[in-house]
Amino acid sequence: MGFAMKVRVFVIALVMIFSFAAAAMAQSIQEEGTPAVGAHGLYTFLPGAFISPAYSDYTSISAIGYGGWATYGLGAFDLSFQLNNWNLMVEDGYWKPRGGDLEDKFYVESTLGMVDFNMAVIWKWRVHRAVEPYVGPGLGIGWLYGDLEVDEVDEDGKRLHDPEDKELPPVIPYLSVLTGCRFYPDPHWRLSIDTGFYFGFFIGASVGYVF
Repeated sequence: MGFAMKVRVFVIALVMIFSFAAAAMAQSIQEEGTPAVGAHGLYTFLPGAFISPAYSDYTSISAIGYGGWATYGLGAFDLSFQLNNWNLMVEDGYWKPRGGDLEDKFYVESTLGMVDFNMAVIWKWRVHRAVEPYVGPGLGIGWLYGDLEVDEVDEDGKRLHDPEDKELPPVIPYLSVLTGCRFYPDPHWRLSIDTGFYFGFFIGASVGYVF
């Protein structure tokens, strides 16, 4: 066996050993029926690439949210529940459907917010006693509140300053993907960096207590 092959076999063996060791450590500290509660802050945004296929003119959409969460441990999985309040920041400005005429253009002003509830199944892997990456799908429903005003434009494409209040949908269902990494400075305290996709890409941070 050549030197290069020996190195390759040695590296593969090390990777396998550490993988099995990490899996064994994770298995040894998984606890059934462990609840945790906490609070988090979130920022989400919808990239222009998601809007531009439908609209040639549009403004930015983002949101700042905060809320509480609870998880219930089931071995290598968690059931996750979140209740959040969002300040939806839709920048005032002109929108026009892609391929539409000038008469299809309109001006949007909004003071919207949303309360949402999200439930997810999280797969977690305790790679170290203090470090736990996670990922999982979720399903949520949101309730909009506030005002959404739409103003038509004149023949020059300028708003008429006679906005109309648009009726908001009663609920907005959505799918989500949650991922991130949890940190345990103490067995009962959990800090996490969270990211994924709600109704837009998001990043956030949370703190919680594990019972």
